[in-house]
Amino acid sequence: MAKKSSKKSADEAYSPILPSAAPVEHKPVDTLYGDWFLDYASYVILERAVPHINDGLKPVHRRILHSMDELEDGRYNKVANVVGNTMKYHPHGDASIGDAMVQLGQKDLLIDTQGNWGNTLTGDNAAAPRYIEARLSKFALDVVFSPKVTEWAASYDGRNKEPVTLPVKFPLLLAQGVEGIAVGLSCRILPHNFIELCDASIAALRGEEVNLLPDFISGGIMDAADYNGGMRGGRIRIRAKIDEGVHLPAGTDADQTIQALYAFTDCEVSLSPNAVVIQDDKPRFMNVNDLLRASAENTKRILGEELGILLGELNEKWHFSSLEKIFIENRIYRRIEEAETWEAVMEAIWKGLKPHLHVLKREVTNDDVARLTEIKIKRISKFNSFEADEHIRELEEEIDQAEKFLKGLTKYTIRHFEELKKTYGAGRERKTVISGFERVAAAEVIVQGETLYLNAKEGFAGTSLKREGDPICKCSPLDDVLFFTREGNMTVTKAAAKFFVGKNPLYVNLFKKDESAVYTMIYRDGRQGSLMAKRFRIGGVTRDKEYVLTKGTPGSNVLYFIRHETEEDSNAQNVVVHLKPALYLRNLSIKFPFNSIAIKGRESQGNIVTKHAVDRVVREPKSGESAE
Repeated sequence: MAKKSSKKSADEAYSPILPSAAPVEHKPVDTLYGDWFLDYASYVILERAVPHINDGLKPVHRRILHSMDELEDGRYNKVANVVGNTMKYHPHGDASIGDAMVQLGQKDLLIDTQGNWGNTLTGDNAAAPRYIEARLSKFALDVVFSPKVTEWAASYDGRNKEPVTLPVKFPLLLAQGVEGIAVGLSCRILPHNFIELCDASIAALRGEEVNLLPDFISGGIMDAADYNGGMRGGRIRIRAKIDEGVHLPAGTDADQTIQALYAFTDCEVSLSPNAVVIQDDKPRFMNVNDLLRASAENTKRILGEELGILLGELNEKWHFSSLEKIFIENRIYRRIEEAETWEAVMEAIWKGLKPHLHVLKREVTNDDVARLTEIKIKRISKFNSFEADEHIRELEEEIDQAEKFLKGLTKYTIRHFEELKKTYGAGRERKTVISGFERVAAAEVIVQGETLYLNAKEGFAGTSLKREGDPICKCSPLDDVLFFTREGNMTVTKAAAKFFVGKNPLYVNLFKKDESAVYTMIYRDGRQGSLMAKRFRIGGVTRDKEYVLTKGTPGSNVLYFIRHETEEDSNAQNVVVHLKPALYLRNLSIKFPFNSIAIKGRESQGNIVTKHAVDRVVREPKSGESAE
């Protein structure tokens, strides 16, 4: 009899559903994507793109500085080594760390660089990380790090600790500036002057008003009239300083060339700030003056915490120095020579200390007593009572000073900024000149180096019709061209190589948006309609849109068209309308003065001149001129 196999079938063995499996939970995909998107957006905003209000740093910059502090020994480190060490804290790869570190180095504040770190003026990139070196600047070591007041958190993999924010005692965010693009949110805070930030911080601590304006290490000229405190909606314009020493072709105007550089190149740029920071784990929009006040108060808080810790340490030193002095001077150590147990040792010391406890500032603990037993015989034998008293006196002076600073913390913070300005302000004077200037219109400074031609017979105009067309005027690619057709239509278009204007157009020339010219047009309304006359200014137009200047009746035709630069010139002009002969007509010509009709907009359909059939319309000759 065959044995029954104990093995399960293949289908049973690899069944995807196990009897003990938890029930499957079904969720709509759109809900999952919504949750994931919010998680991702929050992560990018909080952990990558936007700086924190306390230290003014993005996470990558904070981790770079913390890593450099770990490696700090006064010597330069290869940037590649710093990048590698920073990867313990930053989970986004070496490229992002290296780029961020170069940005920090180019700002010439926190990092002392060595090697080719690129050029912000020419746009040249830095050398590879293995070829350049860096170390923390003295300024960074003074104002950025203070481990005793730093809040720490686990790194992304839990193997290390990193600072939540660094205890920066300076408005670093405003000094360096920052840019970042998150999900639905962008940040751009412009750099400001080091010395002005120190002065403004002092003014803020004194309760005075502050008004910060950007300053760029590249210098230039700045119009900051619309800065708006660096908030969204503000704008500044920056120009390069251009000296009149360039070699230009003969006949070229230097001033116009400079204006053209501002109009057509990055010699003038417009920047739109958008100051946003992370505060209380969410983005907050603030102007730069409020950011400075927050930084000054944060610096005051950090200095207060450092003084509090220092005061505690000094009090502990005073306490043990006094306790040690009592222990040695009163030879309490001799009481433990015959003690055979630890309890007996502790009891003997306590008994010896008891008459002297009133001179101490705090209670003595068992830990204090145990620490006395660790004093070496060599120290006891060389103990000098006078030196001990001097040491205690110095500690008391330091304690008094720390307490004084804590009571006058605002003055102490002001002194801190004054010292920063004195120590590190040399060579950091304002480089960008603050001045107002008008925007240069490109059309006003561009060189009109091309010629506009018209082929009236074929109905085309353009800059490429030199062989088959007649020259009209000089133009540039930025110019607009205005033309009127014989059917009474008007169009404004961009100057181009070739474009259609209608056969035998009435007028083709350049168009200026702010022109005040007066146009006069006399047209027949339809094939058999009345003769209409109108005077108009063009006003605003949409490029490449055809405007109908007549009533729009089919068969309308313009019999007379002229352009005058001013209203006075138009008022002085008259025309003569010649009618076609008819049995009931005695006078076959009508004198029509232009000033008899008002100047209106181009939409005006005009006034009736005559309902009779018209042969032609001609300009009335002035005195001394022959009739047309």
